[in-house]
Amino acid sequence: MTTRRDFLIAGAGTVAIAACGGGDAGSTELTTSGPPSQVTPPDTPPPVTPPPTPPPTPPTSTTPTGLEDPVVIYDGPGGITGTHLYARLVQWKNPGGDWLDADGVAQGDRPFGEVLVRTGQSGEIVVDVTRLVVQGSEPSLVLRAFATSAMAPIFHFSSRESGQGPRLVVTYVDGATDSIPVMYDSECNLSTAYEIGGRTSMMVSGTNAYLRFPAPTRPVASAKLVLTGSINTGGRLGVYKFALFRDPPPTDTFTLKGDPRVFLETECFDDAPFYIRTKIFGGPPPASFDDLHQRAIVNVDGGRALQVTFDPRANAALNASVCFPNFDEADEAAWEFDIRLMPDMLTGLADGVKLFAGCSSSTKNDDAYFAGWAGTKTPGRCGTLLAGNGGSKSHGYDGWSHRWDSFNTPPAPHPLHGKFMPMQYVYWPGQFDFYGDPWEWGLQNRSLQAGEWYTITQRCKVNTCVGTNFKKDAEFDGYINHKLALRKRGFYQRTTDTPLIALPPYNVRSKLAIGRIWLNTYHGGTALPLARCSFQVRNFRAAKFA
Repeated sequence: MTTRRDFLIAGAGTVAIAACGGGDAGSTELTTSGPPSQVTPPDTPPPVTPPPTPPPTPPTSTTPTGLEDPVVIYDGPGGITGTHLYARLVQWKNPGGDWLDADGVAQGDRPFGEVLVRTGQSGEIVVDVTRLVVQGSEPSLVLRAFATSAMAPIFHFSSRESGQGPRLVVTYVDGATDSIPVMYDSECNLSTAYEIGGRTSMMVSGTNAYLRFPAPTRPVASAKLVLTGSINTGGRLGVYKFALFRDPPPTDTFTLKGDPRVFLETECFDDAPFYIRTKIFGGPPPASFDDLHQRAIVNVDGGRALQVTFDPRANAALNASVCFPNFDEADEAAWEFDIRLMPDMLTGLADGVKLFAGCSSSTKNDDAYFAGWAGTKTPGRCGTLLAGNGGSKSHGYDGWSHRWDSFNTPPAPHPLHGKFMPMQYVYWPGQFDFYGDPWEWGLQNRSLQAGEWYTITQRCKVNTCVGTNFKKDAEFDGYINHKLALRKRGFYQRTTDTPLIALPPYNVRSKLAIGRIWLNTYHGGTALPLARCSFQVRNFRAAKFA
């Protein structure tokens, strides 16, 4: 399993995205072939070295509206792995990759073209792929190996990085010919969690290989795939069409607007309770300092918003708590806000970010002085977690957190460059290692685009726990523009209702339920931002359900 640290980089489904149109049912042929005034322009990032020749062209796709676009083959950093089309961002439906066969069957076995190869064979291997290429758009191919004896087939092919990569030899309808070099190619190997598209060779055996070519310049009469190969163990090589299968997006919707259970609603936090305002906007100790001018109210679209700014001199940009009525804990709560990522985040970030509001258990009592000064009179709601963040693993008796996070936009020329993929960064007792687990907000198959407003809604319910008898019945839902993007069930946050923070020396009033809605904005990881960059939030609402 890949941890959240690794994530920060910058049954067949009923929704299929495929290159070159639909499948062909023809017969198989065998051939031998801070406020704006305080914000400075972001620093210019260092130039990005493009992939080896041929130079990439702007990616194209016929992806349906509402799905993450473009869905294409890419072999650079953040590209194909055995489990993901885009490493850590967009998963395959089927481990090892998705495809369509010549009959249009998902994961089917009837090839568009095939060839028998013998043990020890080397040099050019040619496959007729006319029926796939004539479908138009960018020819995107999947190579699969089949055994013709008791021995498992093992084929090795040169990739584009070798200088002898795959190519399409086409004859156009007008009689002209062309040799089209592959644009991107990659082995799809389940034995590693990382992308290996930068290697000089691709193995096709129990693993598949994915090839993406530029679109031919005019109508094609015939096309042959030419590979430079070395065959360890012979067999049959089949060619299929690249696809990405996804379940249809859920239809669940949810909003807190107009909900009578809302106990706090604010446009830009200027009218929020004092204990919140002093943590956001700063002031004399023990209020939070804002000497880097990272939080300010700005005018937007006829209203106002809170603008939060990352600064290259600090990781943290905001740390505040929204507490429940009477400063009690909650067993179930929800919160909602509008957010707009500003365009300078495309160049100002060096890592993923804790973006804004999530939730956590109650904290240690190191906020006791603040609780008296700010009037909460309830230590343990605005302090430091005993466990559940910063590499301090959650165990069920000490602390937990579910923060809203975003991966950094992948570097150009990645197909998702310019887009931010949200996720929940979760410290819980079943987490994989000392750092939290990333729960991708992928059910709507969409990202966040800079410059656009989105409504984000989250709902959390802690697991049932009486004494040390607990159930794994916690719930967490996330919504983008009121549509379900994340749903988690069957997990737990606590294994006791008498946690360590309820005992001396802390003596916090807590059953390790939801202690606060945590307004936490932090860059990384440990890397600092490249330049000042901002996001805006408005129309924050919080509700306690139980």
